[in-house]
Amino acid sequence: MVAIFLALIFSYWVTKPINALALVAKKVSQGDLTQTSGISRADELGILGKAFDDMVNKMRENIEMLDLKVASRTQTLATTNAQLQQAMSDSQKAQQQLAQVQHINAVGQLAGGLAHDFNNILTIILGNLLAAQQDNENNKQLLSRLSPAIKASRKGSDITNRLLAFSRRQSLLPCSVNMTELVDETIELLKGSLPSTLTISTEFSSRKLHTYVDASQLENCLINLVLNAKDAMPTGGVITIKINERIVNSTLLFDEEVQLGDYVEISILDEGCGFSEQAMGKAFEPFFTTKATHQGSGLGLSMVFGFIKQSQGYIHIANRKNGGANISILLPLLSYKKENINPQTSQPECEKLTRKTSFANKLILLVEDDHDVRAIIREQLISFGLNVIEANDSDEAEQLIDTINDLYGMVSDISMPGNKDGFELAELLKSRSPQSKIILMSGYFQKYNELSKDTAILLKKPFVASKLYQALQ
Repeated sequence: MVAIFLALIFSYWVTKPINALALVAKKVSQGDLTQTSGISRADELGILGKAFDDMVNKMRENIEMLDLKVASRTQTLATTNAQLQQAMSDSQKAQQQLAQVQHINAVGQLAGGLAHDFNNILTIILGNLLAAQQDNENNKQLLSRLSPAIKASRKGSDITNRLLAFSRRQSLLPCSVNMTELVDETIELLKGSLPSTLTISTEFSSRKLHTYVDASQLENCLINLVLNAKDAMPTGGVITIKINERIVNSTLLFDEEVQLGDYVEISILDEGCGFSEQAMGKAFEPFFTTKATHQGSGLGLSMVFGFIKQSQGYIHIANRKNGGANISILLPLLSYKKENINPQTSQPECEKLTRKTSFANKLILLVEDDHDVRAIIREQLISFGLNVIEANDSDEAEQLIDTINDLYGMVSDISMPGNKDGFELAELLKSRSPQSKIILMSGYFQKYNELSKDTAILLKKPFVASKLYQALQ
């Protein structure tokens, strides 16, 4: 009886807890870490149960910690992967933009060369037409035929000027420009060209923001952009012009990556149809247009692009989320220390000249390698009363400068055969005769900023005789 009683006690006190512990251990091995031994005693089995419970708790904590680390690493990996994909996307965009810029630059070089040659041709045509007009003032029938030809020549000159703007080879007269004032003046000019269904809204920075650009060319750019916005809104709407200061201190892509610095940002926003994918990629290319035939030359945005790049700026085209387009321009912000620079003003053009001038018997050197261009300019100089000596290239011109001491001045092309260009000939003549008048001619100017305004006057081909006359004064 005693033996049975002892067996029962042993079974309750030892065997049963061990079996329960074994069952719990099995559940733990299957992944259930919520289990406990249930043994709470002060003997060896109690110590075993506590050790088992501590082990399970530690396993649970370790697994929870591991789960947190895995989740964190997974999130980090996902973030890194997203950043990598974004970087790859940005890199692809940058490569595409670089390819587009290189393409536009190549087209610009071609356009600039063609414009230069075409301007030489127009110089001959327009010069002869104006001379014929002046010599036949009383011949109404002839004048009626000359007038449209002169008009067409000037239209051709306007096209070449736009190509020169695109190729970044136009002559510029930069000055300090108050952007708020310029935009206000531009809007005043545009009022008569806009329908009553269209309004212009402005949002200007409270600060006076200045930039250093050619004011008239920038005005032309804004006019082009506003008129393009108008054409995109045939039923009317609102065009918004914003002017703000923008500080670029991190990577920013416009037509190319923007250099770090402070800029004036001009944004023109419309409510039109926006840009198609094709138009977005080709908007700045010359002669590309989405307008109907004979309704646009396709040179407006290309001219804007060329001028902005020539002014060390950036331009960006985007579609607005709610419809319409947003064209943003960045131009370097001018320090307030430079804001006292006064804009240069141009003299009014005078078409009519008298044959009697104050140049009688003065000697001038004419340097031009194109025979026909040289002939028409020689005729103009002679009509002013000047004596003309000619040179076909810079080498011949250099010899004449060295041997003739009484030159009144020089009229020279910039690009020509020989060891020197027009700028170098100008410096040579100025060193020999500081008071001499120097006029440099070209279909485009690449070194304008390198030439002091006190050294020479620049004339862009084609030009009328009155411009040459004014330059010689």
